[in-house]
Amino acid sequence: MLSKLVRKIKNRLTSRNRDSKFFDKDIFLVSYPKSGNTWLRFLLAHYIKGGKVDLLESNLIIPDVHYNSKDITTTLSPRIIKTHELFKPKYKRVVYIVRDGRDVAVSYFYHLKKFNRLRADTTFSDFLLAFIDGELDSIGPWGEHVNGWLDGAKDLILIRYEDMLTNPECVLENVVKFCGLEFDKKKILDSVKTYSLEELKKIETRQFYDVKELATSDPKIYFFRKGVAGDWANHFNEEDSIKFNKSFFKTMNRLGYE
Repeated sequence: MLSKLVRKIKNRLTSRNRDSKFFDKDIFLVSYPKSGNTWLRFLLAHYIKGGKVDLLESNLIIPDVHYNSKDITTTLSPRIIKTHELFKPKYKRVVYIVRDGRDVAVSYFYHLKKFNRLRADTTFSDFLLAFIDGELDSIGPWGEHVNGWLDGAKDLILIRYEDMLTNPECVLENVVKFCGLEFDKKKILDSVKTYSLEELKKIETRQFYDVKELATSDPKIYFFRKGVAGDWANHFNEEDSIKFNKSFFKTMNRLGYE
């Protein structure tokens, strides 16, 4: 199925620099793709800088092991690093972001469509089979990723995407304190106000041709697409739900999703 649905993307989420030296005090923003990692990264980058950041600046303040790992050595202390990798014991301190797996699947479907990594005629139901089996990339099934980090990481704070939607101030405050950053309530409020999902869409539009990956993507599909909870109900049919629940019921229950 993989060869029929997905253009060659399995190595896209493989770290480019696995020899980077990490320290016990480093903090990793970890999630399965399309779970809210980039949004939280923007909020944190704004908080750390104390002012507006764009797509390129956020990459420098909080580098990504998949795309600009060379910048990890030059970032500020404490180093905060983004990754989508499977559980790694060498990543000691972890901010792990989860989202309803059904919404993750929907968002990932459009993400792959945007970046021309999914055949144009692929239906959501066909895509979902590959998603459930973990055939889309190098990080495997959603449930395996979630449980691997929750079971393996010793120093972890769990963040729910849905809580970011309803109470982003509280979420950012908890993450700032976990990271050991100096707490400033005004900066929390400023970061949340500055980087609503609607504002991120505007930034994406302004910088469309500044970011190589965006410039070659489908402009009709936003990277920051909807940013809502429950959109899965507009895409899953009954058979999709049965297949998803068969594979991920325990994980969904563990995370408190119905």
